Amino acid sequence: MTIRIYGDITLDNYEYEHPGDFTKTYQTNLDLKTHPYPGLSKRIRNRFVVRQFGGAYLLAQNLAVALASWNKGKVSKKGDFDPNTTKKGLHELPPWSGFRKTLKGMQEVLARNPAAFDDILNLFYRVSKVSDNSYRVRPEGYEGFTLPIRRHKDQELFRCLLGSGVQKKQKTKAPSEEQITFEDDDQATLCVFNDGGIRLRQGNAAWLESEPWAKSPDRGKTWAIVKSHEPKVDTARPSSFFNKLINLLPNRVVFVMNADDLRRNGVAISSSLSWERSVNDLVSQIETQKILGPDVPTHLVITFDFDAAMYLHTSQSKENATVEQAILVYSTNRGEGEYQSELNGSMPGAQTIFTSVLSGLIHTHFLEHPEIQLQDSSDLIEKILTYALIAKQRMLKCGFQPVTDNNMFTRVPKSGYNNGVVRLIPTLMYHESVFALPPLSENESSDDQQPPEAMMPSTRRPDAFSYPLGRDDDTSPLRQLRKDQSAYKLSGVRLDKDWLRRSDLEIFDVFSNDLPQSPCPFVDYVRKGNMEIAGEEFPLPICNIGKIKTISSREIESLRAIRRLIHSYLVENDGAPTPLGLAVFGQPGTGKSFTVKSVFKTLQGSVKELVEGSFIECNLSGFSDPEDLSIYFQTARDLRLAGKVPVLFFDEFDCSVDRNEFYWLKHFLAPLQDGVFTSGHMTHPIGKSIFVFAGSVSSTFNEFGEKFLNGDSNFVHSKGRDFLSRLQGHIDIGGLWPIHSDGSTKEIPESGIFADREFRKFIMRRAILLREILRMRAPSIFQAGGGTEMADIDEKVVEAFLHEEKYLHGIRSIEAVIRMSSISGARRFTPECLPTKEQLQMHVSPEFYKRAFGLVL
Repeated sequence: MTIRIYGDITLDNYEYEHPGDFTKTYQTNLDLKTHPYPGLSKRIRNRFVVRQFGGAYLLAQNLAVALASWNKGKVSKKGDFDPNTTKKGLHELPPWSGFRKTLKGMQEVLARNPAAFDDILNLFYRVSKVSDNSYRVRPEGYEGFTLPIRRHKDQELFRCLLGSGVQKKQKTKAPSEEQITFEDDDQATLCVFNDGGIRLRQGNAAWLESEPWAKSPDRGKTWAIVKSHEPKVDTARPSSFFNKLINLLPNRVVFVMNADDLRRNGVAISSSLSWERSVNDLVSQIETQKILGPDVPTHLVITFDFDAAMYLHTSQSKENATVEQAILVYSTNRGEGEYQSELNGSMPGAQTIFTSVLSGLIHTHFLEHPEIQLQDSSDLIEKILTYALIAKQRMLKCGFQPVTDNNMFTRVPKSGYNNGVVRLIPTLMYHESVFALPPLSENESSDDQQPPEAMMPSTRRPDAFSYPLGRDDDTSPLRQLRKDQSAYKLSGVRLDKDWLRRSDLEIFDVFSNDLPQSPCPFVDYVRKGNMEIAGEEFPLPICNIGKIKTISSREIESLRAIRRLIHSYLVENDGAPTPLGLAVFGQPGTGKSFTVKSVFKTLQGSVKELVEGSFIECNLSGFSDPEDLSIYFQTARDLRLAGKVPVLFFDEFDCSVDRNEFYWLKHFLAPLQDGVFTSGHMTHPIGKSIFVFAGSVSSTFNEFGEKFLNGDSNFVHSKGRDFLSRLQGHIDIGGLWPIHSDGSTKEIPESGIFADREFRKFIMRRAILLREILRMRAPSIFQAGGGTEMADIDEKVVEAFLHEEKYLHGIRSIEAVIRMSSISGARRFTPECLPTKEQLQMHVSPEFYKRAFGLVL
């Protein structure tokens, strides 16, 4: 069967600096007369330039490597795979075996006649060594240098026919013509289009109808995948290419896009707030025809940087498009862009890797099951998205391999393939294969390697790609998927049409529908750190922000928005900026100070260094004279002079002084507005700083703001409106029990707390908090086992913590009960470890003691 790859080909030009001395190997083997870089000998010492094929060619190359590695250990017709069953090297297996021969032929043409490639689109990158000793392209490394070669003039369509790996034609012309032919027949099972926004959309696309697969009577079995670099969002100018392709292959076109590309084209999609918001924004844009307009295919795949991938199944009418379902694979502890920010650099071709793996998995699956519709198998889609996203992450994490004397050149025949004469061409290799491949066999040499062969020792290489779809357990089909998702901190969820049209629902609501209406799964989480249902791990959507763990999308959005605001403020280079004003609200004991500190600790790099050791806490409830604030402002000035940005945390800022409500608000107007404070008769500048105001009277920002909206006389007299106008952001921290809008506690519903959707969220929140507090205050009850730490705590004790209605001091009461218990050095937390009933009532109700000892039915 045949895979056909169409699209734009590019030449990726990489400049990198050799970490050692300027080697004799390079000087000896570099033939300046035929080398494609005139004047390279006059360049900066130790600096090398490599030219490699990208675009559609890189897509074909990665797909060929994927298919070869997945076929390497195939041992039966059942689809069982074992990477250790054959001693053949990857370069000997189809379709990579034939493809790499053609690659060497094209490299020879590039070296011998660089002018033949002048019309190809050239991209330029500078590769740098980053903090983790990997080699990637830094943000400033794009368009970082210029080669003496013309830029793109007229790009011709590049077509690659890739199938069994049996090479029927061999061409070594410039890639402005058809290059590679690996074909069994005229019927393509998969067509992959690399749409770089250059030629595919231009013209009337009549050439599509003349393709062999388009004229085949079995055309209905063909799938098409379109990887778009610049998605078309101008609905006023429909694309004949997209229309033609969708008409030829109705319901069998998968369109792959990157969310950042959509944003650059004016599509409003939120970034790095919460996955719920990103999904809702994207669905809204599609259904209002602001993306692709009338050309919306049945299947859409959207990636969110390296952190998430989403599949959308759509239906289309003349009036509108409808998203029928969404399947999201997402990072549970990162927002969009955070994976890349942690690794300091990027890798060109990462989206190509994603599309190659996605295409390969779709191809191999539908060869065996052509009758299945893609949208009918949510498990299959989740697997495909998961492993394509893992491949993309692994490519970024590994980066390029450091260049040595042994690998700085690729051996390419000088003319023909069998005369034994070779030419050495500078090369750049991936540090590790995206795929988990066996190490080189004894009869293989490094000269036989081509990117992306595995270079990392097998002990450090995760085994996620010995054909992902062939590693299922018949008794537990998703067990291996969950294991791999857990290793990469990913989770997957199916979102139906009803969820997509309700902005009040969160991802946890989908998971909670499958939870039994009992305390068992929540008790399991406290003890094991995960949940299991029917013997399979339940992938909870828990987000980590520093030491904070939460399932609430609203908390996640608030915390990430504030962190982004803080980061922007810290990187500003204003001469005399005014302080940044933030507010944080929550019920007593919700950990407002802890939350704020965690947000600052999750800042990255030099920005984090600006605020380290500069946190100043001030509880205003103990003061009555504004002059008392001077010492804190003076401390902030001293930190600023030392090069730090001080963070002043004013607790209980909305308290009263001598019956004067909101007394302190007017005293912060000058510091917030002008960045100055008064001490005695002198006015002093504070400088760049961050003010955080923690409320005690109001539990939410809206409750605090209502004082202004309702015309509260005390609020108006205290300049509350002016104070509000000087704040730039706020955080609302949820409590431990549902409350009404007036602040009163909600009653337990008749169905019970484990059957009600809202109550289940709060019980889950308690379970998360309880496990984290136990880890800090009772470490001796934790033992390693099953890949996680197991907390040995009695089930009834956990249920008492989960059921308690009246924690008198919020989270502090949970911590207090644990600290009051006799568990110092204990291996197990039992009811007998709890303090007396009378002591417990300092923090909880009498029901807590009864429930812990099993006295409540």
